[in-house]
Amino acid sequence: MTPRFTVVIPTFGRPERLLECLRAVERVEYPAFDVVVADDGSPDPVEPHVVRESWRVPVVVVRQANAGSGAARNLGAKEATGEYLAFTADDCAPDSGWLAGYAGAFATPDLEHALIGGAIRHALPRDACATASHLLIDYLRSVFNAESPTFFTPNNLAVHAESFREAGGFDDTIGATGEDREFCARWLAGGRAMGEAPEAVVSHAHPLSLGAFVRQQFSYGVGSTRFRARTPDSSSGPIPAPLGFYARLVTHPMRTEGGMRGIGLSGLMIVSQIANTMGVLTESVRGRA
Repeated sequence: MTPRFTVVIPTFGRPERLLECLRAVERVEYPAFDVVVADDGSPDPVEPHVVRESWRVPVVVVRQANAGSGAARNLGAKEATGEYLAFTADDCAPDSGWLAGYAGAFATPDLEHALIGGAIRHALPRDACATASHLLIDYLRSVFNAESPTFFTPNNLAVHAESFREAGGFDDTIGATGEDREFCARWLAGGRAMGEAPEAVVSHAHPLSLGAFVRQQFSYGVGSTRFRARTPDSSSGPIPAPLGFYARLVTHPMRTEGGMRGIGLSGLMIVSQIANTMGVLTESVRGRA
């Protein structure tokens, strides 16, 4: 029997990007799915933008006071009716075979109730800061998932709906840049399986100025500090890590991109780690206070 999916899309203040995401979701070739958009208190509510268009698949918009993307995902999951949840983000565009890729993974023995992560394609290769951000996540996934999956980002993630609810959903108190790692760590700590679906692909297009990149990396430092405070025995990766971990992170663009471009992107990786460290220190001081 074909499993039914509910696609959950958290959003905040980006109605045009959300509509582009919904148009891509609508092109997904899969016979049984619907969509829940979770508006995280956007200043300009997204529902009027959504309902004025005609959609081939059922689309429902729910709204909450601004509480972060983790809380918005939980709200969307609460409203979902599908047997499985497929999470993405308003700056992503799923490929046509996205849900079929997930369905194939869930049909694998022992993965019916697993947490499954798909592949993420970088859609803005000319945006240096967005590329550096993508390469950083790409490096972390390669390290954390080297032997077996332990970490996925929530812009391309699928899970059995009831299992998600039983696990408690995302921790909406940790902030916008740590709830994914905390959820994955808690999922594994509960003895649950994780798997990968490389055929389930989304394109990620999140433009970043240098200032936005620095703020993003600072927030990653804040989120990682909160994550470690909640899960001191986590197996989700070498954090804090040996020096070699950071050396490989910084040089990752030179290995993947090469040439002057790789050197420039490695420079941005250094900037990212300075900003990340400032986030760690700031949150550590707050924690002690």
